[in-house]
Amino acid sequence: MSKKEVRFSVHAGSFYPADKEALSLMIEKFLSEAPIKKLGGKLAALIVPHAGYIYSGLTAAFGYNSLKIAAPKKIVLIGPSHYHYIKGAYSFSLPWQTPLGELKVNRADFPIIKKDVEHSLEVQAPFLQTVLANFEFTPIMYGEISSDALAGSISAHTKDSVIIASSDLSHFFKYGEAKQIDAVTINAILDLDFEEFMRAGDACGKIGVGALILLAKKNKWKPILLDYRNSGDTAGNKDEVVGYASIAFIK
Repeated sequence: MSKKEVRFSVHAGSFYPADKEALSLMIEKFLSEAPIKKLGGKLAALIVPHAGYIYSGLTAAFGYNSLKIAAPKKIVLIGPSHYHYIKGAYSFSLPWQTPLGELKVNRADFPIIKKDVEHSLEVQAPFLQTVLANFEFTPIMYGEISSDALAGSISAHTKDSVIIASSDLSHFFKYGEAKQIDAVTINAILDLDFEEFMRAGDACGKIGVGALILLAKKNKWKPILLDYRNSGDTAGNKDEVVGYASIAFIK
């Protein structure tokens, strides 16, 4: 009998614990420490960070607590490629194996990527497995593509899915400067000002966040900041920090 093909976790043991119990305890601790905010509407989309859990896990938990309450049946996850140049967007077909078990994957209408080492998508999977019981999961990794093209390709999912854009904010500025830069980025998102965000925003998942802004404008979603902090607030020094935000979009 041939061995079943799966996408094994690449970053278990580095970005997050490889041990199932330790991983569950860490995620549950973050969720318990992240106050649940009343959104006043139906959750349509989220922006969540994707760094190592000790750095960005608490901020991510604010978004995932909102997702837990919303309990959607379908998730579309979009994230940037950090390690390889790719043109366009790619889908997955193999099930994903994490320390918390297997996660079935629905492919999107994109070319299939056969092998990857991307963390921006992978680090979301254990959070999703923790807060949702039964759901359809469609991960999409993008490279060189416009926000408009990406938004158009996932717009069909806006009615029955929660769309999650994986993105950190500014990278490796001093603490005070980073907070100022991130404030510009976050305010542009909250104002749904696509032009200002693309001009002055600083985010590694900029294309995906831009796509969410365009979808929010089109569908009249309201953005709500759930949490902002940076690595200087969590597990890093304040000389070179990375910024993180969780932002919900509600219908």
